[in-house]
Amino acid sequence: MKFALTILLYLVTTFLKGQELDSLHRIWLDQSQEDTVRLQALDDMVWELTYLNPDSCKASIDQLQAFAKSIQSNRWIARSWYLRGNLALSSGQTEQSETHYRKACEIDDRQKDRLYIGKTRVALGVLFMRTGEFDQAETENLAALRLFKQVGHEGGANTVYGNLGSIALSRSQIQKSLDYFMSSLEIAEKIGKTEGIIYSLNDLAQVTLTQDHFDEALTYGMRALKLAQQEDDSYLTAMTYHQLGTIYYRMKDYTSSRTYLDSSLNISKPQDILHLQARSIELYASIHSDLNDCEKALPAYHSSRRLFEQTGDQFAQYQNTSFLAECYFELGMIDSATAMAYESLEGGRELGSPFIISNSSRILHLIFDQQGKHKDAYDMYQVYISMRDSTENMENDKAAIRQEEKYRYEKERLIEAQKTALKEAQLKENTLSVKREVLEKENERAQLMNWIIILSLIAGLITTIAIGMRLKRRSEAIMREKEMRVKMARELVYWQEEERKSIAHDLHDGLGQRLSIIKNSLQGANWTETSIIASVGAAIQEVRDVSEALRPQQLDKLGLKGAIEVLIDETFEHTEVSVDSNIDSIDNMLSSEREVSIYRIVQEAVNNIAKYAQCSSVTINLRLKDTGELFVLIQDDGVGFDPEKIQHTKQGGFGLKGIQERVNHLEGKLSVSARSGQGTKIEIWASIHSLKANKKVS
Repeated sequence: MKFALTILLYLVTTFLKGQELDSLHRIWLDQSQEDTVRLQALDDMVWELTYLNPDSCKASIDQLQAFAKSIQSNRWIARSWYLRGNLALSSGQTEQSETHYRKACEIDDRQKDRLYIGKTRVALGVLFMRTGEFDQAETENLAALRLFKQVGHEGGANTVYGNLGSIALSRSQIQKSLDYFMSSLEIAEKIGKTEGIIYSLNDLAQVTLTQDHFDEALTYGMRALKLAQQEDDSYLTAMTYHQLGTIYYRMKDYTSSRTYLDSSLNISKPQDILHLQARSIELYASIHSDLNDCEKALPAYHSSRRLFEQTGDQFAQYQNTSFLAECYFELGMIDSATAMAYESLEGGRELGSPFIISNSSRILHLIFDQQGKHKDAYDMYQVYISMRDSTENMENDKAAIRQEEKYRYEKERLIEAQKTALKEAQLKENTLSVKREVLEKENERAQLMNWIIILSLIAGLITTIAIGMRLKRRSEAIMREKEMRVKMARELVYWQEEERKSIAHDLHDGLGQRLSIIKNSLQGANWTETSIIASVGAAIQEVRDVSEALRPQQLDKLGLKGAIEVLIDETFEHTEVSVDSNIDSIDNMLSSEREVSIYRIVQEAVNNIAKYAQCSSVTINLRLKDTGELFVLIQDDGVGFDPEKIQHTKQGGFGLKGIQERVNHLEGKLSVSARSGQGTKIEIWASIHSLKANKKVS
């Protein structure tokens, strides 16, 4: 064994010194064995030199590829392209890296080598993750996962699940990322792959950290650290130290965070693990920034930025640039802050990153606002709000914030216009004063001009006040509407909870009691088949009743038109009410969710008519208009009601409020005409085109 290792080391040394391949043919007697050993030795050396000595690594790959071509081994030729891709990726040459990986895939595909195609597709996925192209990263990893499953390569599946979890986490798909990371951990534990277990534990620590579950994140991190130290793996140990430093940073325990970051840097610096160095130094800068010590944060951000540039991690690089811009702004270095913010903004747009665009535009907004460039500040604020909402999904707040900023901007513009008008008026008044002294004959004319100017100022002031009051009323109206929506939403949630309580009560007192009777009957001696069948039938009916309350089964069986017709027939079947219904064919025109909304609107209305209207006739129409609208008419000749009074009662008002909420969900309009003793008329309009579009999206 020692002799074989000595031979391998001799071979590697010979290759690195640039000796000819022919000299190696004389080392072994058995040609078929020496080729495999020689290639594998070079492959191992390439992995060792990838980060330590890129020049020697490239020379070894050249030797490997030349030898593979000389013996016509397509498998090893493809492997050499794969190794070139790894070397280019470690040097930040992403375009060259992708080209090399594609070449490896092309050769492996011709050989139908699914295992190695899968490995290269994983490498491509890592490349796209680094450049922020998450859609392509997901595509490559899913393709690799299918190949690994076909060949039963569980180690590869473990890696792919970890990558997919990271992609989902970058998209804030928390539950999806948890599922992927758990799958990765289960496979690693199943096959006893310690390295995979450590990666999975660190991934789980990261995703639980995003949910502020600090204790859980620390548990995963400490477990990963223990395994990494047992394996004596310096890279995994450094990575886990960094993860623990991140967790303590999020907990605002800066002392513990620095301790773990120091431990990570002590390992990653001597071994030139650039991306770990970059992230640890960046986190150091963030600690200084949080402590309002931007002078110390600034050089740390610059240092980490240079390292991110070397690794080719564009997302981290531009994100770091936005932090630099914010640091410069805090230090009052406006020109540098502006340059960095614009660079980060362009990079964020190139990568399609809402977070980077949002942070950069926010800083530019602050810069322009400080410089008095209110139009530019307003434009940047619009970009900031738009990007912030795309990550936080806060559409309702967006409209209010935009309106508030627009009102502030218009108010400032009006104030500036007023100041300008006052300055111009003062200038004109001074001019007239001079003219009065020089031209006494024009005194009366000058006085007249003064009165005109004063009246103009008064008119301008009145106009300004009127505009301000109108803007204030508009803002107040928006706030009232928002408060009304919040109130209605709360009431809707309240009644949904009441409905859930009712269903739970039905299940407990209805179905639960029935099943208890069946159980007691079966345990007792006095039971008959007939009694048991009757009890089971009653229990089945209970289940059907509860199911109908949750989701009308008629919709699935008969479609929307048929379900509404059955609803009308069953409601008025045993009454003397005359029903005139006209329902167009509207099946398959709405999404399932919107079909339920239409059905519930009609159900609420006809139930109210049956309970309270005391009418003799009812008209129910659902018509498709030529204008592309769905028109719903529900009218009775009953006792009617007073809408003002019923709005102040919780029971009575909820029916109409529930209908209104469903109409809002359909993006439609609702009209209710009712008077005591004169019947009730409900009209609803909803655009079929928008409903179709909504269904297509869903």
